[in-house]
Amino acid sequence: MTDIAKLWSQHLPTEKYLIVKTQIEELSHFSCFAATNHKTGKHSYIMELNKEVEVPDYKTLNFQGVRVQLFELEEVNELHVFLMDSDLKGIFSKFINNIIEDISIVPTQKEALLVTFNVIQKWKKLFDKLTSEGLSLEQQKGLIGELLVIKEFCDSKHNVESIILGWLGPEGHDKDFLISDKAIEAKFTTSKLPRIRITSEHQLDFSNLSNLFLSQFQAEKAKEGISLNLLVDFLRESLSNTISLLDVFNQKLVQAGYLEKHTSNYETLYSIKKWNLYHVQGDFPKIQQQDLPKGIYNTSYFIERSAINDYEIDIDKLQDILKNG
Repeated sequence: MTDIAKLWSQHLPTEKYLIVKTQIEELSHFSCFAATNHKTGKHSYIMELNKEVEVPDYKTLNFQGVRVQLFELEEVNELHVFLMDSDLKGIFSKFINNIIEDISIVPTQKEALLVTFNVIQKWKKLFDKLTSEGLSLEQQKGLIGELLVIKEFCDSKHNVESIILGWLGPEGHDKDFLISDKAIEAKFTTSKLPRIRITSEHQLDFSNLSNLFLSQFQAEKAKEGISLNLLVDFLRESLSNTISLLDVFNQKLVQAGYLEKHTSNYETLYSIKKWNLYHVQGDFPKIQQQDLPKGIYNTSYFIERSAINDYEIDIDKLQDILKNG
């Protein structure tokens, strides 16, 4: 797999060329390059396109730290993706590596361009939420809830690969985890009220799933316990013997907005008081899109835990359903 950050690091300034380019060998069926402008110090990714390839009707797209621009040259068009903020080089390289990986399996420029813009839109959501302070407290709690689910799978040593590959929360998916046609929605709360907050009509919609599970970790701030950083460190150590899975995990952390430069903000300790796991099925109380009057959307509501006691299961039951259906 091409490491574009390594290609950029090999771009030494020369007297002859202001811009140094290296063709990406993995994309031998296309003309794609890692490039560095030694006047501005900016890195970029370039894809050449035949004139007949239709490009989306905008020629420039700017978002946090990134500029996407189409240049119409005499013989070809060139799509450039520029890194505008050098502090984001680490996440930007993962973003470009994602483009390279996804277009490496498509045969035509037209398909590659479509895939490229799908990846750009996916990563734009991440770049747009990056701030100098990092994740908000609510975003931290959401990520902790997802990581605690992954930890349960690592502890049980069952379906670890499936849960890592199926982790969709960082991509803004309706469900936090999707394993085949089975999904898990993760929650983490420090509230002492016996309820679960559902933030949209899509979260508990299982119409296209064979099974849906709802996980809620109840916690409180403490002097000893787990933190976001400690959870990340634990899971990295647990996955260290499987480099490919560790790479996927680290990439998804970046997509979730977890950057090393912000880790000093993620040291709050929590003590886990209870873990409730529910099988969402049958008459489980919920609001789905089809239940809403026309024109109503983005609903948020609470479910009393006492109303769903009969749907509670344990991790063994969850693992059995994931394995056997």
